[in-house]
Amino acid sequence: MLSKAIGIATNAFQGVNDANGNPYIDHAMRVMSKMDTEEEKIIAVLHDVVEDTEMTLHELQEAGFSRTVLDTIGMLTKKPDMKYFDYIEDIHSSELASKIKIAEIEDNQDIMRVRKMSFQTYTTPERVKKTLAILRDEESGVKYK
Repeated sequence: MLSKAIGIATNAFQGVNDANGNPYIDHAMRVMSKMDTEEEKIIAVLHDVVEDTEMTLHELQEAGFSRTVLDTIGMLTKKPDMKYFDYIEDIHSSELASKIKIAEIEDNQDIMRVRKMSFQTYTTPERVKKTLAILRDEESGVKYK
């Protein structure tokens, strides 16, 4: 199933580049490389497919992915009407989703791929600090909501 997930992500992101002009699939592959189990790797490589392409959870279900994979990808997919920190709090309820989101944020931060994110209220460092604190059960000192 991991090979299938990589193929789906590669096809979904074909011709798509990040804010720096690099192939978007590279981000998904880097996040995947930080995972331990096959299930974590599958979710990691597919984590942005539903949010950032025309692919649906239903199509991933039809491709044979497990309920855990689908539920976690669904949790990692930010809904347009959802406030960012409400989204992060939802992710925090799942250890699996939190692990993948932390890896994604660390990758975004490492290569400054954050133009995609909305920073209307917080500076980039404040937002990253608060998000990681929520996901890691730490106190960041940054107030939100």
